[in-house]
Amino acid sequence: MIIKNKITLIILLISLVVLTFSVQIKAEGSDDVVPDIKFGKQTYFPGDEFTMSLRLSGDNLNTLTTKGVEVVLEYDHFNFELLNNSPEKDLMNSYIDFTNKFNSINKSDNKQNIRVAYFNITNPVTIKNGANIINVKFKVKKDAKPGIKRFVLKPFGLVDTQFKVYHVNNDEAFTRTLEILSSDLKRPSAGLKTFNDVDIKHWAKVYIDKLVERKVVMGVDSNNFKPQNNVTRAQFAAFIVRALELDLIDYKGEFKDVKAGEWYDKLVATAVKSKIIEGMGAGRFEPNSNITREQMCAMIMRAYEYINGLETKGYVSKYKNRFSDMKDISSWAQDYVKGANVLGIVNGMSDTKFIPKSNSLREQAAAIIYKFLKASNLD
Repeated sequence: MIIKNKITLIILLISLVVLTFSVQIKAEGSDDVVPDIKFGKQTYFPGDEFTMSLRLSGDNLNTLTTKGVEVVLEYDHFNFELLNNSPEKDLMNSYIDFTNKFNSINKSDNKQNIRVAYFNITNPVTIKNGANIINVKFKVKKDAKPGIKRFVLKPFGLVDTQFKVYHVNNDEAFTRTLEILSSDLKRPSAGLKTFNDVDIKHWAKVYIDKLVERKVVMGVDSNNFKPQNNVTRAQFAAFIVRALELDLIDYKGEFKDVKAGEWYDKLVATAVKSKIIEGMGAGRFEPNSNITREQMCAMIMRAYEYINGLETKGYVSKYKNRFSDMKDISSWAQDYVKGANVLGIVNGMSDTKFIPKSNSLREQAAAIIYKFLKASNLD
């Protein structure tokens, strides 16, 4: 990316000096930041497309405000390539508006590196706990060799505006792997029926197939999906946690009607920690109650806020008064419904009706989860 003017160059140089000096002074009691890299799933075939996401977690994030962030990621350019061969298109910002994006060979070791940087003295950015800081669109090359492939996040630190240093992965490189499978193992998918009750013309088939492939949803048995069955609150929370590939945590009795040892206990605990779900009041979650359409919007938009580091209110003003039954939507859910509609995650049950108190069906839930991933650049 070409720096357009001298002022930008001066600001960038000053920021680099400040960041370099700050890293050298390393304040005592610095806090660790844990990185993670996600791929949607762990195996791909030659020709497949996928999104790699980098997220940062730490107990003291959400208060870490910095004037500079620079991230370098090494990948295997013999087997992977940027989807559009364009850093501007393929290196997608989340809540950090990276001002510099590069995809180049490091001449010292002949490794392909993605490099993104944000430096702004007058407009610091706050690092959001758990949110993706960048998503990268990749394609597996058609002549890619099968096997385990590495993605390496190079060591870097974060320095807040008080010059306190946060060490990412203890100042060490962080590696994640995925596997490329042989094309010989790939079965044809055109016209394939995933389930007996989801035929090729079913309106939600593409969404169901995508989520089954990513192990987000599954059938009620090996042959049937039951697309028009209701979805419980626990099931929908589970869909979201799996879709975002969140690391599960132990359940610690967050709700009095969620018993330890239930299939969903850790999924619920993880969703609570990520502020994706809230209770129904009086310490209850009602895990086995059917989820309504407005409740579903609330969960999905909280998940959107969490993983993207963005707020629902930023989209509410763009709502076009589509639903004539907005008055029937609970006041606490109206902004969530508006935001989800603006983002293209949910539609009405008709052109003008949302019907907020109606129960959500499994086919609808699959469509909404996939559209949420697409809106978050995670499809």
